[in-house]
Parts: sequence; C-alpha cells; structure tokens
Amino acid sequence: MWAAVAGFFLAVLPLVMTPGASFTLATQRGLDGERRAAGWVIAGTGTGIYIHATLAGLGLSVLVMRSSQLFAVVRLGGAAYLIGLGLLTIWRARSDRSDR
Repeated sequence: MWAAVAGFFLAVLPLVMTPGASFTLATQRGLDGERRAAGWVIAGTGTGIYIHATLAGLGLSVLVMRSSQLFAVVRLGGAAYLIGLGLLTIWRARSDRSDR
C-alpha cells in the first residue's frame, strides 16, 4: 500500500515542479524580499496539487462528472473561494495604502 502511495507521489512530482503562475508569484515575493511569503506560496501550491491529484486518483473526478448536482456544488464552492480571495486581496491592498 505505502509503496503504491509513494510511487503515486513520485509520478505526480513532475506536475508539482512544473513552473506556472504560482512560480511567478513565488519569484515576485522572493525578489521583493518576502522569503517567508514565497515559501508559503510554494507550500500551498504543492499541497493543492497533491490534494487534487490524490482526490482524482481516488475517483472524485469520476463521481463529480457523473453527478451534475455534485459538480455544481464543487463549482460554486470554488467560485465562492476565489471571490473571497479577491475580496481579501482588495481589502489588504487598501489597508496597506492607508498605512502609508
């Protein structure tokens, strides 16, 4: 069992290591001197990819694709999460401006 899990994680490793938008964000944070923030971006991205790959491996993708109601719940939950992130980003940007 553990050998299969380890093999799965090794198989997904190239996906985790492929640069993308999170790489750009981590690089920006690092160049701005925010090394701790860059580390959190990297950790969050890797964790998210592994969770997604694990759930897909367990068959959640098939379940969601076969149930339109479950797909709608997952889609709306994701949209609410992204809206929340956007509002938090705007709120933090405004509070940073007022601190200056």
